[in-house]
Amino acid sequence: MPELHELIQGCINRDPHLMEQFYHRFAPSMWVVCLRYTRNNMVAEDVMQEGFIRAFDQITNYTGKGSLEGWLRRIFITSAINHFKKHYRFDKQERELDKVTGLEARTDNDIIGNLHTEELLQMLNRLPEGYRVVFNLYAIEGYNHREIAEMLGFSEGNSKSQLARARAMLQRMLMQLEAQEALVTGKNNTTIKGGL
Repeated sequence: MPELHELIQGCINRDPHLMEQFYHRFAPSMWVVCLRYTRNNMVAEDVMQEGFIRAFDQITNYTGKGSLEGWLRRIFITSAINHFKKHYRFDKQERELDKVTGLEARTDNDIIGNLHTEELLQMLNRLPEGYRVVFNLYAIEGYNHREIAEMLGFSEGNSKSQLARARAMLQRMLMQLEAQEALVTGKNNTTIKGGL
């Protein structure tokens, strides 16, 4: 496998062999990003293809500061958000979530630490589109509500409400999962190990 700087230069020069190796090196980690923002493999493939096209077009903008994978990740997140905005419209009820009170989310522990990757992906895929995107951006990518609101074109209050509802839904899913495990193992443990 060529060195990273050779792969980057190969992409700049549009060398098909090096572009293919670049793709194979980063595809697995970018695939996980695409899957978290989409509901199925087919849509994730579209987002991934768009992400690599954009990465190849913008590779000359990579300055070498910070990790290349982090730079790529931002491109793929942007591709996923663009896909989301193009194919999903917030209805009136979702736009007015910022007017709803009493949606404070628990923040004592993080659900992600208690789950395997596959279980988390399955739970995220069960969330409504808007909840899933906001949860990914906030809880996994680390964006704040102002940044999310700017990216998605709604208010900070809406971002906070979508996150609170996503957390509440994930909490219910976690409780159901624990109840199922308790039935299988024969334990009567109804306490939750971690909150959202």
